[in-house]
Amino acid sequence: MKPGQLTDRPLRRGKGIRSSSSLKTLAALRRSQAKHAPPRETGFSPEVKLAVRKRAGLGDPVVALCEPCGIWLGCNRGQVRPRVELFRGGGNPVVNAVLLCGDYCSGCCSLAMARDPAVHASGWWLTSDQDPRLQPVMLHRRRGPAVWLTESAGYSPCEPGNET
Repeated sequence: MKPGQLTDRPLRRGKGIRSSSSLKTLAALRRSQAKHAPPRETGFSPEVKLAVRKRAGLGDPVVALCEPCGIWLGCNRGQVRPRVELFRGGGNPVVNAVLLCGDYCSGCCSLAMARDPAVHASGWWLTSDQDPRLQPVMLHRRRGPAVWLTESAGYSPCEPGNET
């Protein structure tokens, strides 16, 4: 019998299966697999990201919700994305940043990235000629009120300039 040839004979007691040099161990296979790329930075500072999470959690980032749909995200899930893309002149203030569930392939983030008309109508992504300070958003899939995002990382029921 040649090496590597299969036989119909059962293994004898005490004889194990010989490993081949061409086979890798499971640990070696895991090490050789490509690592996941870290999430792409949106350009917002850590302070702005924390302020947005606090806003989405009504002061507590642990209970942060996806602002468009209301899914719980907590401290680590979801992405802080710009309403007007930074390369289109959106700027870096808190009013331009929103907390979205999912990633580029799923959830509210993918809808915003795909420029979904319903998401635009709710104010979660804007065109470059729209000012994030002046455009309201609909919280939690229109179950919540239309509100404006404030510079102090909060929500306001009043349009900017008409505060009473």
